[in-house]
Amino acid sequence: NLDMIHRFLDQHPEQEEEARRVYRPRLAQWLGSIDKPEAQVHLLHVLRRWDEGLKGEFIAVLGEFLAGGGDLTFTTLEAEQLDILEAAAEADLGGKAALALLPSRHRAVRLRAAEILRRDLGDDLPRVIRELYSRAPNDEVLIMGLVEFGLEDPEALPEALEEPGYAFQ
Repeated sequence: NLDMIHRFLDQHPEQEEEARRVYRPRLAQWLGSIDKPEAQVHLLHVLRRWDEGLKGEFIAVLGEFLAGGGDLTFTTLEAEQLDILEAAAEADLGGKAALALLPSRHRAVRLRAAEILRRDLGDDLPRVIRELYSRAPNDEVLIMGLVEFGLEDPEALPEALEEPGYAFQ
């Protein structure tokens, strides 16, 4: 349902005020009745669009979700993934959010995640890339994201892996 609201508003931005009036009370009610972090992030992402006062709660819940290893690909929408990534980057959660979105099916999201990783992780980047490869050798989308990451900066991938062929085993 939230994806439907996003798609509708992307296609009909002039309906933003009406959507806020109609959906905000119901979404706020749902938020109060759920305890699943993924759903809370998803709901707060929409609600903060209509209520700037929820930004702090959104960032707090997002931070907890990411600290617990949350996967931000729960939403299939490129625009929402990019928006969550940018909100996280503004709140000093960029590196964690970028790692959670590196396996996105959207190339623009993966490339933006790679930019944020380079910026936020600095010298820790090679260790993080090695860890990602070792944790998910069968996750094709994550592997593709990491390979794209390396292709954007060819010097970073071999250094990070120590053995470039490891990525293709």
